[in-house]
Amino acid sequence: MIRRLFIIGLFLLGGFSSLEAQITRSLRAPVDSIPDFVKEKVTPEEYEMLKTISSVYIMDYTFVDEALPEHRERIDEMLKELSEVVKAGKWEGERGQRYAFSFPLRIDTTLNWEYETIHRITEDIQFCKRKAIVYTVNEHGNIRVQLEVWYVYDAAKREVNVIHYEFSPAKPTDSSKVKPFSRVNGVATFNYVPEEKALKGEFGMIFEYYLAGKYTGETVNKGFVIPLE
Repeated sequence: MIRRLFIIGLFLLGGFSSLEAQITRSLRAPVDSIPDFVKEKVTPEEYEMLKTISSVYIMDYTFVDEALPEHRERIDEMLKELSEVVKAGKWEGERGQRYAFSFPLRIDTTLNWEYETIHRITEDIQFCKRKAIVYTVNEHGNIRVQLEVWYVYDAAKREVNVIHYEFSPAKPTDSSKVKPFSRVNGVATFNYVPEEKALKGEFGMIFEYYLAGKYTGETVNKGFVIPLE
């Protein structure tokens, strides 16, 4: 498999084949096809390279929306490298494999990590349950997803142990206007940064909701920071 760029920024989740077929604005496309929105967000040169690459790979176009400006130059280099490999017929693996650029995610500093539970075990050790609304569908504030995190924080030893996390639909702000989510699934990673007294992480999720008479699916990738003190 061709090597990936930067750290993992998109999580490929199983069990969503039917959902993916219904996604209105898909971030992946079959071989020999490119979603319409991509052409509006890349240069003509990049688009031609993507046409070449997509003749072999099922491309993931998350990078078009989420790559930071400082990563664009490196992504262009990778596009050129990969398109030349495809033109020469020297790609690895079989036609129809998925290919994704991955990169550090934007950190959403607007998330409000509320305490659901805080239990002090000793003077320095506490068990906490925190939650935050991590995504709201644009223009539909009652369609929201929350992430709940359970952890044990030892301030004296400067250690954090994440023991559980869970994605779920948040309670609608107006339950009369939206049906409950039918499915939501995600993967998260956590990293304790003692110098900042914070838990930093990234997540990727796919969720499906009912709106305007049809089910719609979205893929979301985001970085976050949970302050511990």
